[in-house]
Amino acid sequence: MSWNLAKGRISYGVIWALLTASAFAGSIQDCRDCPRMVAIPGGPFTMGSPETEPERKKSEGPQHVVSVAPFAIGETEVTRGQYAVFAKESRRKTGCFTFGFNHPVTLVFSDQLAERQMDRRASWRHPGFEQTDEHPVTCVSWRDANDYAAWLSRKTNRAYRLPSEAEWEYAARAGSTSPFFWGSDENDSCRFGNAGDPSLVRANPILREQVATAMRTGQTNLRFVQCDDGTPYTSVVGRYLPNAFGLLDMIGNVWEYIEDCRQESLPTTDAAQTGQPCEFRRVRGGSWDDSPPELRSARRGRVKPDIARNDGGFRLARDLTAAEVARLSEVKSK
Repeated sequence: MSWNLAKGRISYGVIWALLTASAFAGSIQDCRDCPRMVAIPGGPFTMGSPETEPERKKSEGPQHVVSVAPFAIGETEVTRGQYAVFAKESRRKTGCFTFGFNHPVTLVFSDQLAERQMDRRASWRHPGFEQTDEHPVTCVSWRDANDYAAWLSRKTNRAYRLPSEAEWEYAARAGSTSPFFWGSDENDSCRFGNAGDPSLVRANPILREQVATAMRTGQTNLRFVQCDDGTPYTSVVGRYLPNAFGLLDMIGNVWEYIEDCRQESLPTTDAAQTGQPCEFRRVRGGSWDDSPPELRSARRGRVKPDIARNDGGFRLARDLTAAEVARLSEVKSK
């Protein structure tokens, strides 16, 4: 990994965090089919985006400092192969909203999706495009992801869960304060993740028409990046450069489901905001079909928890045991 990823934005503290996380994380794989986890040192960070950030949303502020306790988070998104072990032991219903393969006239936003709009033939095995077991699982709902975390917790006797919104942003930023964890240039994204780009435009006539229509009508926020990441749909996990915590695919590939209910205000702690009512859950990170504004570290999306979609997936978090926290502290003191 090059230490010039963020062009001088990576501090000595973040370099230490990367080294300690990498050294400690090698042993965090609780079973053969479990996701590999990275131990993230705790600390404060500034959550949200400044008012000067281009294409910022109101719900991304006001910025404030949040302290995050040490925890573990998946090195990559959960893969189709890992999910298959769970799916074999549980009944998973089929049906998925397949972005890019239906609704050819208008763009459909994720918080507007309904059961009637799903393709009943689609599933995590058949999301509308080719995948292998090394791709991130998609065509799953927030509920599926939560069930997987509970199943893995029972299987390993470890506390797996979806990350809180504050944990996710802390892990994604990895010490950066710029719009993207690599800096401010949206067209550097092809080095770090898989998003909407020329390869997708070439492959998918529906999305090509949607983006062209958006550009004609002045909706420049729906543009795709100009660089070419080489993958029209999901990519094999770990194909692109990591962030400073050693985490892969934190932007793009698939949106990542978060434990928090949708609330307009930013969290003030690292705990998930789960008060009722909870019609929507938060989602972070953008996906293979998203534009640059959706790839920013502060971007907050929302989804209905029971709607599966072919640009949605997840990355697990895990509580560290007392022994693991002590071990992480020992590495820090050396």
